[in-house]
Amino acid sequence: MAGTLYTAEVAHDGGVANVGVVVNHDGTETATVRFGSSYTLRLDEANLDDLINVLRDASSELARRRAYMLADSDLV
Repeated sequence: MAGTLYTAEVAHDGGVANVGVVVNHDGTETATVRFGSSYTLRLDEANLDDLINVLRDASSELARRRAYMLADSDLV
């Protein structure tokens, strides 16, 4: 069995990337993250969590910046 597949289309400044994550059922206890046909990461759980955390941190910063910009525009 290959594994469980999760997918998303992610829009970026160059178009849309198909991002896929396969939880490998090959005894390696890893997940393979594919960013289209350009880049692949094979990560264990701890490193997958690290990737998730850094993406969450970046997303939180963008949300804070957006909220600040909205609040700042209300003052005008």
